[in-house]
Amino acid sequence: MIVFRPLIAIVLALAMYGAGSLHLNYLPRKMAADQLDIAINPVVQVMLAGGDRALAANLNTIRLIVLDVLNLDKRDYPILAKVHRDIAFLQPCQEDNYYVAQAFLPWIGEVASADEILKAAAECRGRDTMPGFFLAFNAFYFRKDFMEAGEWFAETAKRGDEKQRDQLLYMASKFYEKGEDLNLAAAVIRGMGMNAANEQLKQFLLARALRVENLRDLRVAATAYTERFAKPLENLQLLVDSGVLVQIPVDPLGKGYDIDSSGIIQLRN
Repeated sequence: MIVFRPLIAIVLALAMYGAGSLHLNYLPRKMAADQLDIAINPVVQVMLAGGDRALAANLNTIRLIVLDVLNLDKRDYPILAKVHRDIAFLQPCQEDNYYVAQAFLPWIGEVASADEILKAAAECRGRDTMPGFFLAFNAFYFRKDFMEAGEWFAETAKRGDEKQRDQLLYMASKFYEKGEDLNLAAAVIRGMGMNAANEQLKQFLLARALRVENLRDLRVAATAYTERFAKPLENLQLLVDSGVLVQIPVDPLGKGYDIDSSGIIQLRN
């Protein structure tokens, strides 16, 4: 019997371990929330990566990809933004970093950080249209700056192929016409039209420029009407009936113009 005692002890130990593990599996457990407690200095990161900036950036990117950002504590949001910016500093061309950053940072209030990362990527990735596209999106969606959105679409159009270029110029013109400075918007759209290689796009942009110029003239006329009659303009036909305009300008795109609830003449979309 003495010979079998070690074997019996091993069997008993395994049985106790299995029973204990099974019992622990059924006990309620509180899951720890994901934490991002610190952003390591980029110089230290490079040192830890043996002097390899690209490796340091990649290790940080992996760190963020495996992180459950949806359950991240809000207090860690600035740290998350800092880590993304550090990656852009170490390796601005890294595609994964700017995609992941754009997917999350703007939506948690870190628009400036997202833009910084996207601008670094746009400068580094000469033929990539996506950083500029995201910058345009952030400009109009988060900051309501339609002129900046148009500028980014127009700038990004220089990077794409012929089809992408035409689409991006079309988008640029749509956002330019929403800007507050109608003189500038019309001038920029007209300039894009004159330089467009595609004849169909050229005619469309020139028509859109004329549309914005018409809107400018209508607003000037509405101001004159209000000053002359001491009341707001209720409908566009009053501009003709009162003699302020000879006729209502025709929208070259065929959509027309309306007066919004604030009494401001707008493009009809």
